[in-house]
Amino acid sequence: MPGGGSDFIARLVAQKISEPLGRQVIIDNRPGAGGAIGTEHVARQPADGYTLLINSAGPNGIIPAMTAKNSYDPLKHFEAITQIVNMPFLLVVHPSLPVKNVRELIALARANPGQLNYGSAGHGSTNHLVNVQLGLAANISMTHVPYKGVAAAMTDVIAGNIQIMSGDLVTILPQAKNGKVRALAVTRSNAQRSPPTYPPSPNPACLATTPAAGSARWRPPTPRARSPSV
Repeated sequence: MPGGGSDFIARLVAQKISEPLGRQVIIDNRPGAGGAIGTEHVARQPADGYTLLINSAGPNGIIPAMTAKNSYDPLKHFEAITQIVNMPFLLVVHPSLPVKNVRELIALARANPGQLNYGSAGHGSTNHLVNVQLGLAANISMTHVPYKGVAAAMTDVIAGNIQIMSGDLVTILPQAKNGKVRALAVTRSNAQRSPPTYPPSPNPACLATTPAAGSARWRPPTPRARSPSV
């Protein structure tokens, strides 16, 4: 989706590979269903190496595992080229929410089960599962509101229509820096650096010592399977 992390990364990649190819690489955003719509579109394209997919763990792994009838098989329909980025997430809330850290967020959610709303890029997206894992680990219940992409969800957090979301730094960090949202913690593995100011969530003080705390988006560009060697 325009303005999201995948769009930003795709444009960087397109610029770099356009130069040696001597031709323009077109970015075709197809948001929705946690990335599955764009993934399905690429799966239907000819296996000629001309269509690449900037993908993440959601449509490549989580959604196929969640969906009994999936129109594509990530192992059969695509061939991974390389991993481009391993990006941590930033957990943010609307500034009106009376919490300053993850501990206070958990306490508020426990006192108001099901009353807090969090946005995501769709069912089965990586940032959906991060919040599901946080809910399971902290024994809290929050209401999931799926969107067509992280940028759309971020817009509603800023507007106050939903209170919480986690997403890639490309989309969310600028909004946290200018005060439109309040950042609580970074989800990262021990090998990743946290942005200055924001504490890493794998911290007992944040009550987020779960696999979700190490979640990050991996985005390998993948061509249609059986494409020419690249």
